[in-house]
Amino acid sequence: MASRIFRFVILALNALQALSSTHSRFLGNDEAAIRNISIANVEAQLSASLEAVLGGERSLILEQRLDTIEAAMWQTFQAVPKNKLGRLSPVASRHMVHNYFAAAHGWIINGLEPHGMNTNMTHVHQSTILLDKVPRLVEDLLEAKRVGHGLSLTDVVAMAAVLEQLIFDETLVLLETAYSFNGKRTSDLVESEALYDILDSYMLLFEQGTFANLSNPDKHHFIKQRRLKQNTNWHNVRIYVRDTVKNVEYMQQEGVNNMFGPAVFYTFEQASHFADHILQGYGRVQDTECRGMTQALAKLDPLGTGRIPLHVFYSQPHTADYQFKESTYYLQQVGALEERGDVRIANYVQGPSNCMAHSAYYSVCCLVACDGLMRELEGSIRAPQASPEQLLILVRNISSPSVDADRRHLSADLERKLHAIADRHRGAVPLHGRLFAQWMHFAFPQECPFPHVAQDVEVMRPSSWSGNGSGAKVLRETPDERKRLAREGAAVYAALPAGDPLVMEWSEEEILFLEEPQRRYSLVSTSMRLVLQLSMAATIVRIGLAGLRFANPGRAEKTSEYTV
Repeated sequence: MASRIFRFVILALNALQALSSTHSRFLGNDEAAIRNISIANVEAQLSASLEAVLGGERSLILEQRLDTIEAAMWQTFQAVPKNKLGRLSPVASRHMVHNYFAAAHGWIINGLEPHGMNTNMTHVHQSTILLDKVPRLVEDLLEAKRVGHGLSLTDVVAMAAVLEQLIFDETLVLLETAYSFNGKRTSDLVESEALYDILDSYMLLFEQGTFANLSNPDKHHFIKQRRLKQNTNWHNVRIYVRDTVKNVEYMQQEGVNNMFGPAVFYTFEQASHFADHILQGYGRVQDTECRGMTQALAKLDPLGTGRIPLHVFYSQPHTADYQFKESTYYLQQVGALEERGDVRIANYVQGPSNCMAHSAYYSVCCLVACDGLMRELEGSIRAPQASPEQLLILVRNISSPSVDADRRHLSADLERKLHAIADRHRGAVPLHGRLFAQWMHFAFPQECPFPHVAQDVEVMRPSSWSGNGSGAKVLRETPDERKRLAREGAAVYAALPAGDPLVMEWSEEEILFLEEPQRRYSLVSTSMRLVLQLSMAATIVRIGLAGLRFANPGRAEKTSEYTV
């Protein structure tokens, strides 16, 4: 009897397994198959769109550029979170593209500005230049996002190359204008000195950005001559232009066609090739101004806290190389002014007011020194999180322009803060979270900005503070207002007790800005799943009851006899 009942229990379980398998095929396997087909289609279409923008048949120059971009992104790619397919979510893709341009060129792409620790951020497909120039690619990126496909490292590298190429193509009109302003046509062959004059004009127009006048050559040459007479960074730019031309010629001497080797005359195509290389490295040349500014501010911070009093900030003598004029409103909005009244050096230097050039699609800003420190950590850890012990070892030996390589003087309080972050996240510290960014700020106060949580991400956009719009009206204080703030600030500051910034400013607010939101099932799919589960349960009960009646027919007959 027992063995017969056992066989029918097994029968019921087999039925359950069969129904579960059917349910899986109905909802799971078919859905997975459709999903795989959809992902494959999206991947093929996205790759085709990227190839189309990059020119289809790849040249040696393009391959070299892709290799350079991939090498720059590799360490960060290893360390950022991935989705279940091992690919980058939209927010992680945005993070990598933004960081690449900010670190390599000092470019802030319109639509990919710093997010101010705000999780409601724009994505790569929302960058202005992609929306304007390649809407088909934007559609493919949106479809990839919809199916949860994500981007591979190859995809993100190609995306950065697309953005670089689109931006350079936009500047070709400046090169054409530079030819015209120097009395040349783009069909002319030009000698080396004429080429340098043209490229100087190109760089001047580039620096002027949206303010460049493309129809008045006399005004252009007046500004050009005035720049030459002034002791400005313009001399460094001119030296950089000439060095770049010579370096490109040297690199191309071994080329198959020797197209870009030393020449007596140069074509417009060769000039555009030089302009491309000049644009690639311009951010690092222009960053010398940012480094000079950082050093000037660091001299006002003898304790190395990364902070200087507001009245000191406003009280620089007229003979000083740098005069700081930004309003307190601006400083507060971008996180450069803390509650005590100190100006945070890193937040100020990396703020949008220090962007030097603006175009319709991007701005050229100071390089973020902290990005280099983070890449060094990412390259060593190669994971989204690490133990506090590992991080302490790495940070103590990390190189920094403002701090000795031996960082054993990390305070006990700072070490405890790192362990507290790990305790909050089950023993490991997320590398891309607000708390670790805050910890890095206190470890490297002059390089890493304090992770200010912006209520309105618009304030982090350079375009919000450039031009003559409403934002520009509050960007700078008047001389009289700066004098008043300096005078009153000095009196207030003298009465404040000394304090440790780590104690006074530390915030426990955590934001994991690279975490992808959990996908939620729709009401329809949830209802279908519930109905099928109930149906399976009812079927199992019927099978079990039938098995019991068959296993004990005598009891069934006796019951029947008693009921007559």
